[in-house]
Amino acid sequence: MTRSDDRSSHRALRRLGNGGTSKELSISEPLQELLDDLISLYDEGRFEEVVSRVAQSADLSPEAIPLYQIGGKANAALKKYCSAIDCYKIILSIKPDCEEAYNNMGNVLTEMGELEPAIQCYRKAVEIKPDYAEAHSNLGIVLKNKFELDTALYEHIKKAFKIKSSNVNAIIDDKNNQEKNRDLEAARDSLEKAVLIKPNLAEAQHLLASITGKTPRSAPKAYINELFDDYAPKFEQSLVKALGYNVPQELAKIITKKQIGNALGSILDLGCGTGLAGLELRQFCSNLEGIDLSNAMIEQARSKNVYDRLIHGDIVDYLSTAKLDFDYFVATDVFIYVGELTDVFHLIKSRNKRAGHLAFSTEHTEREGFFLETSGRYSHSRAYIEGLCEKFDCRVSHFSKTDLRKEKSDFLVGGLYVVDF
Repeated sequence: MTRSDDRSSHRALRRLGNGGTSKELSISEPLQELLDDLISLYDEGRFEEVVSRVAQSADLSPEAIPLYQIGGKANAALKKYCSAIDCYKIILSIKPDCEEAYNNMGNVLTEMGELEPAIQCYRKAVEIKPDYAEAHSNLGIVLKNKFELDTALYEHIKKAFKIKSSNVNAIIDDKNNQEKNRDLEAARDSLEKAVLIKPNLAEAQHLLASITGKTPRSAPKAYINELFDDYAPKFEQSLVKALGYNVPQELAKIITKKQIGNALGSILDLGCGTGLAGLELRQFCSNLEGIDLSNAMIEQARSKNVYDRLIHGDIVDYLSTAKLDFDYFVATDVFIYVGELTDVFHLIKSRNKRAGHLAFSTEHTEREGFFLETSGRYSHSRAYIEGLCEKFDCRVSHFSKTDLRKEKSDFLVGGLYVVDF
């Protein structure tokens, strides 16, 4: 939950004694002053003080519900998840039909990775209050993470959108699930509404292009940055464990076999993400550097302690300005957000001091060229890659198809390449 979400929920604290209805909770003046103090402490990040004062002040009266609510939020911010859940259970013991307590307990359970109990909490929240937009949206997102039925997800996100049409995130999630249900006209309508509300919203602009047959050169930097900053904490859990992703291992095997036991020298990991490729390649190279547009992903990679250097930035900008002296450039699941690869090939060919290699993966298409798919990711054909090689006097020394990762119930077909410059 973001701080803007916190401020929104703070405005609702005084309504909790009535189960989150629009009727204001009548509380005593001293309690109101205490609640205002606690909200200020929370906004300042002084979570321990909030927890301590709630423990000292709260009783089991309905008037105390807002105190337990902010106490739960403060415990969650401290990652004291069991204590946060205890706060919400106390609220429910006082008022069993408090939908906000169920919703917030669901948020804590989601943070803990306990998705099934979280789903039960969100379902209970929307059962109590059918027009509860936030709970519908949260439920849809958790269902998406569990890869449950698209129709179930679609219905809950659609309700969130109808309840609060100015909620741009709900609109975009609405698009994602309309697309899964093959209702592209409805998805287009949702995104056009999002763009009207927030014209500069990179995500909406990009996804709108993806369902209108347009193929821009690359995804907007703001879209990529926001996507992966949000995704970083759960990236490996989702991609590797849930989606069966093992491209870094496969590409590392291809590269090391190609070298026939020789050291790989110096490697630049383009779009290094959380460092999955770095883990596979570290033992084979003398120098390993990584670059990524998402600072949150960089921090995840840094925690692995395998890179000699990590750079926060755009890969094309970096290739354009940095001193390049690498044996290998590696890009696993990166070009699915780049699209047009002409600049990448040109810059490696013209600016790298060595006759290096580029090893990378793509989402494969049999159509000739590169295309922005309705997923918001790019696919590339083998003919397109070979055309670039012809243009820049290099050659594809390895190509193979692979199961890239799960997409719904099936594996997505990917291409694995090594290009020699």
